Amino acid sequence: MTVRCCRRGSDTHQRLRSRPLRYSISVGGERGRAAERQFAKHHDVPPVRPQPQADLMYSPIRTLIRLALASMPAMLHAQSTPALATKFDSTRDTIFARVAGSAAPARMHRLVQELSIAPGADDITLFTRVNGFKVDRAGRFWVFDQSTSTIFLFGNDGKLVKRIGRKGGGPGELDTDNGSVVLAGDRFAVWDARNARINWYAADGAFDKSALVSKGFYTFGGLVTDQSGAVFIKLPVSRTANGRIGALGLIRVRPDGSFGDSLTPPSLNVSVPAYTAVKGSASASYQSRNAASASWVWHADGYFVTVDGSRSRIVLSRRTAKPVVIERRLPSVPIPSDERADDEAFITYGLRMTVPDWKWSGPAVPDTKPSLGTAIAARDGRIWVRVATPSERIPDSELPERRPNGAPQYRFRSSIEYEVYASDGTFLGRVALPKGTQLMEADGNTVWALGRDADDLPAVRRYRVEPALPQRPR
Repeated sequence: MTVRCCRRGSDTHQRLRSRPLRYSISVGGERGRAAERQFAKHHDVPPVRPQPQADLMYSPIRTLIRLALASMPAMLHAQSTPALATKFDSTRDTIFARVAGSAAPARMHRLVQELSIAPGADDITLFTRVNGFKVDRAGRFWVFDQSTSTIFLFGNDGKLVKRIGRKGGGPGELDTDNGSVVLAGDRFAVWDARNARINWYAADGAFDKSALVSKGFYTFGGLVTDQSGAVFIKLPVSRTANGRIGALGLIRVRPDGSFGDSLTPPSLNVSVPAYTAVKGSASASYQSRNAASASWVWHADGYFVTVDGSRSRIVLSRRTAKPVVIERRLPSVPIPSDERADDEAFITYGLRMTVPDWKWSGPAVPDTKPSLGTAIAARDGRIWVRVATPSERIPDSELPERRPNGAPQYRFRSSIEYEVYASDGTFLGRVALPKGTQLMEADGNTVWALGRDADDLPAVRRYRVEPALPQRPR
């Protein structure tokens, strides 16, 4: 008997007990019966009584039946736990998709790591400071290293293919990565705000061309694209009455680098309390880290997806179909009093850098978390939205040493969970990410994320979602 066993209580063991099992089993002699008994022991299956040699050919079938019966309680529990239903109202000009309640633990999806790219503790030949990366259609990784201003191109097997560019202002050289996109044919473009230009590279990493863009504004993740192949840069598209920067939007970048039309995201009119200190011509303003906010992303089908944290709404401003408003009702997540105190201490510290005797004024910091956070519009058309989870105290051993008179430490963290929606508003499931993971991209049940390894160095990783999210037409 040849089997692949797993440790009782492990993640693999739990998965085997909660879904149908598939094994290739061959039996022969006393060793086979001993292995069968060992396998049954690991998976809580009643032991198999010794069988006559002539009857051994049926033992694999009995083993599979016993395994199926043993895993049936967990399977029935998962199937009996109702999935969250999406209720649609399409009688008006806008489609409303309403989802209420929490995803049951038995319905939670998780990430299983398939690949990790990380430098060794003493390796200075690879990246050491990474804020993000892109993945092309061939599954290759384009990773910008801030410490060297170099792009590392890795194959889908994780092997280094090429180092691209270097720090500088010459042709093909880079200073910063303020946003990058993968284009048709696996070409690559990156916005370098300090050099005030966009660089284009061929699929093999060879420098193609560059185009100058305006100076004076910096952001990150500031270059986007969609299925049409259009390239947009994220820049201010309006000004306030006193001339300050207003709303950020998208401005089309033509192939020659010139600017085309601009697109303004829908205004959600989310009012976020701000705490301000003014001294002469100097001013500073802070917001609570747990305040509700409004954010937007650009969908692969060419429209804005906005998240209204104050109303727990996700708005899909589709161009060729009715817009969709996803109304999500989740149980409130309270904020511990010690975490609120940390929030106040951090705001006070920051404002006293401008006005040393500043005293607290204005509303108290929130006592519950906004249900919805930022979103990612995946390249398969699905929308991933981060949801609020309970806070946990960070162990003192994991906190960095505080410098004398330095900023207060924030001593709380939360698990990272996203809910996934189809582009028609249907709820597909909730996915838990590993601790310290930053979601970069998703396509079906493949997820790419940035994490940290055991030496606290950046790690570029590929995962698969298990169990798989349901298939849904675009």
